[in-house]
Amino acid sequence: MSILSDLNSLLDTLGIPVETGVFSGVPPDEYLVITPMTDTFEVFADNRPQVETQEVRLSLFIKG
Repeated sequence: MSILSDLNSLLDTLGIPVETGVFSGVPPDEYLVITPMTDTFEVFADNRPQVETQEVRLSLFIKG
């Protein structure tokens, strides 16, 4: 699984609308935005990835 699908599944339980990148449409009073930052594979001497690193930024927006 990717970090985006894992976070979407986890954050769905909070009942707060979630968007990836930019909130489309008219935003509600409270919402989360997930912004992908990096997705890299560490390569070693055999040129085969050993570890996948995924980073995202979570931004919580609350009107008020």
